[in-house]
Amino acid sequence: MVEKQNSAGNKLGICLAFIGTFLLIFGLTDISYAATNTTDPLMIERDLWVTGNHFETPVGRSFLPVSIFPVDKFPWFQSVHLSNAASRSGRICFTGTIEDDAMLKNIKVVVRTSTGSSFEVLNKPISGCRIDLSGFCIEGLYDLQTGNGGNYEVILTAKDGANQVISKTFFISVPSSLGCQQDLYGGQCVNYVRDFFGGRYDLMPGLCIYADCGAYHAWEAWDLGYGRGRMPANKSILIMGKENLRFGHMAVVLDHQRNVDGTYTLTVYESNWDRDELIDCNVRYTYFPETSKVIREGRAKRYGVVGFIYSETVHN
Repeated sequence: MVEKQNSAGNKLGICLAFIGTFLLIFGLTDISYAATNTTDPLMIERDLWVTGNHFETPVGRSFLPVSIFPVDKFPWFQSVHLSNAASRSGRICFTGTIEDDAMLKNIKVVVRTSTGSSFEVLNKPISGCRIDLSGFCIEGLYDLQTGNGGNYEVILTAKDGANQVISKTFFISVPSSLGCQQDLYGGQCVNYVRDFFGGRYDLMPGLCIYADCGAYHAWEAWDLGYGRGRMPANKSILIMGKENLRFGHMAVVLDHQRNVDGTYTLTVYESNWDRDELIDCNVRYTYFPETSKVIREGRAKRYGVVGFIYSETVHN
């Protein structure tokens, strides 16, 4: 009976020694890990497990540094947009804001063509908690393929304070030539006409210098170098006034023909007539020079004409 008790005691002693050795080794491992780990020392409790999107801790009270993986930062660009089509002049702008809580350093835009070539077209420093991208524009997209137009990827990137890159990719298309593609996106009538004639803001400035931004203000603000007048000419700009049109309208006169009754038949390219920002090609207008009015095909209403701005020498 005594021998059995001693045997049981020896077994218990061996078990306790084993447990003590295990705890000593485990403790040294913790110390070694803490000494050699160079991760940012964000301390959380060692004994934890994930439940949903948060951590729960049981009874453990040993603290260790752990690595926190980068979160998905795409939502920061969630409200940023870019039109899905660029005009011939190749000027296209972003819209939207970035709510910056990560100290973003700069905005970079890279354009990739269908042939695989890439071009950095924008690189600007940024700062602040709310960054408005409405002033960030890309110029000259049309020239990237020497006038052939095409489809492009526009990649918007930024780096945060830890040099982690966040990005968002947009896909756009550019018309292949000076021409007219029915129902293609053309934007407001003013933008379309300006782009048709090369997109030069020095000759065709923005019209929101006037309170209503009306298209009819182009008559006094635009000058293509060849003057203006009351008679139509090929490749001129038809400027329509406020009569029956709240903000006026403008269109490109591709061709004009004088009729026997003294009126003119105009063939025009235009955009946004139906307030859809889409292009209409080869639209026929009848122009009455005596009253400076036009009738658009399919309509009976007459619209007042301010005049025509010429883009080349007019031959009478």
